[in-house]
Amino acid sequence: PGILSDVLRIISDYSGNILTIHQRIPSTVLIIEYQHSDLEHTGDVSGMIAAMESKAGVHHIKILAKE
Repeated sequence: PGILSDVLRIISDYSGNILTIHQRIPSTVLIIEYQHSDLEHTGDVSGMIAAMESKAGVHHIKILAKE
């Protein structure tokens, strides 16, 4: 419980705006589409991913596409 909330908070901390969330049930795959609202933080995606992967219950983060 609370893993999605933790991940969304991290995206917010890195000035990201959530565009869509897709969850595959019953598997634990979650796809989040977001964009940065603060151009200063757009280069710090690796820091954001590291912060997400450090959360209990998060096993793997993968970037599917990047503009």
